[in-house]
Amino acid sequence: MATARRESWGSTEPIALKEYLRLKKWAKYYDRRSAGALVVLARLLAGRQIDPRTPIHWALGDLEFQDYGLETIREKSRDEAGTWSSERFAREGMHSVSPLTQFKVLYNMPLCLAAMELDLVGENSVTHGLDEGMLVSAVATAWEGDMILGATRCRADGGIDCVAALARRDEIPLDRRGDILEILGEWT
Repeated sequence: MATARRESWGSTEPIALKEYLRLKKWAKYYDRRSAGALVVLARLLAGRQIDPRTPIHWALGDLEFQDYGLETIREKSRDEAGTWSSERFAREGMHSVSPLTQFKVLYNMPLCLAAMELDLVGENSVTHGLDEGMLVSAVATAWEGDMILGATRCRADGGIDCVAALARRDEIPLDRRGDILEILGEWT
């Protein structure tokens, strides 16, 4: 039977990431969306035995509310007239933010980091958007057992909402429309 776990964190509320990391120094690679994804997934899977080949399908809908330093890069890359300058970009713009920050922008990071930490090596997919589209990807998998479905939202107020679920293909409601966090959250 499908089951899920949903958690939310306020903009300044700490996410207990290090409790779930084998190598604490890896925390620097996590932004809030990746930390939330790992924590909710680790808590869902706690005490369960799952096949390491279990597929994961994750939906993201959050980048518009996170500051990854792109505005700083743009500002540092303009010349005196305010026009984009490739020379200023090379000398100042691209060095104005940490490369780790840019690494965190990649859409697959929440899923990738959680899979590595939890030793999951099955197929995976990431969709950008918090609608039911991720369910189609999950149903298309050849996997016959439980699969992991999840979603992460970064809210405009800086908070994070995450849900992770275990479900079989025949339990996935392809007839449902709307917010994927609400759809998966019905299994909590």
